[in-house]
Amino acid sequence: MIRILCAVIIFAGLFFAVKVLLLPGYPDFNIHYYAPGLVLKGLNPYVVQDRFFTQYVYPPFGLLFFLPFTFLPFLVAQKVWIVMSLMFFTASIYLIFKTLNKKYSSLMGLTLTAWFFIFYFPLKFSLGMGQINLLILFLVTLSIYLLNKKQDYLSGFFLAVSFVLKFFPVLFIPYLLLIRRWKVLISFVFSTVILNAVTFVFLKSDITIYFWKNIFLDLVRSSKDYYYNQSLDGSFLRMFGQNSFSSGSVLVTALILLLVTFAVIYKNIKEKKYLINLHLSTLIVLSLMVNKFSWQHHFVWLVIPGLFTLFYILKNKLSKKYLLVLLFGFLLTSLNFSDPGVVPLLFQSHVLMGAFVIWVLNLYLLYKS
Repeated sequence: MIRILCAVIIFAGLFFAVKVLLLPGYPDFNIHYYAPGLVLKGLNPYVVQDRFFTQYVYPPFGLLFFLPFTFLPFLVAQKVWIVMSLMFFTASIYLIFKTLNKKYSSLMGLTLTAWFFIFYFPLKFSLGMGQINLLILFLVTLSIYLLNKKQDYLSGFFLAVSFVLKFFPVLFIPYLLLIRRWKVLISFVFSTVILNAVTFVFLKSDITIYFWKNIFLDLVRSSKDYYYNQSLDGSFLRMFGQNSFSSGSVLVTALILLLVTFAVIYKNIKEKKYLINLHLSTLIVLSLMVNKFSWQHHFVWLVIPGLFTLFYILKNKLSKKYLLVLLFGFLLTSLNFSDPGVVPLLFQSHVLMGAFVIWVLNLYLLYKS
């Protein structure tokens, strides 16, 4: 009976994956496609907003990365990107299984992949918008896999590529300092400098300078109370409005979460593979909570802590109540309300609540370990 149910889920997952390819458009991909084209015309994509769905605010390296797509017809380019995104997601789960010495082609691996395609809204949202998040997911997963395999220089390089594309995940850096993985850090710093230098050389210098002087500072300073911003900042803004109490509460709460997380991690800093993966999982969840902007599609990155935590519970034969807590957290992050006004104001931050549940679970498992 279980095999039949898994087969149904797998086929349904394939249906939802293919269905994404039939969508007429992917709004956020428009930005990545047309912005490099403006650069080729000698224009600044941070200023000129030609055919953009929203303002272009990505780091300059993204302009180089997406430049090859501009040589394809737009309709072809967007389908190529979605196929690549599907591959990035599948490869990410494959790498997580490989990191844990599990067989991805097993019934469990295929069923879990299908489950995300069917039920996980952040994945659907990211694919439907043509977002860059699944590439970041793949790069971070690859970096973690290489870290486990002691291939430190390569791990640092792919972490750097993720960082110059999306500034994620920043909290890995102090953790790598804690566990003294100097080769990873050296590779990360060197690769980040080289990638930014290459970007500065190939782009007009005024484009790069404009990003750092204007766009980056605006991102750091500004706040959004939109429902789709499920960070601490967005949630406090929705509840308390734009005022000093709201900004102060966010700062204090974020500092408490950071201190508690690193205190628990420091308590069991032993460099064992299963603990490193649980440490990194906790930091990914924390990053999403304390980011200035964590749109719902960013929470597709919870796939990493979700699977690492799941296998940690199974490996150590822990109580099923831990599995139920993990499932509850993911159910909260999987929800989406097309009209959030119909639900209570507090529950409009259900994704943040789900991430918090997963964060608490990870910390508890680390503390008990």
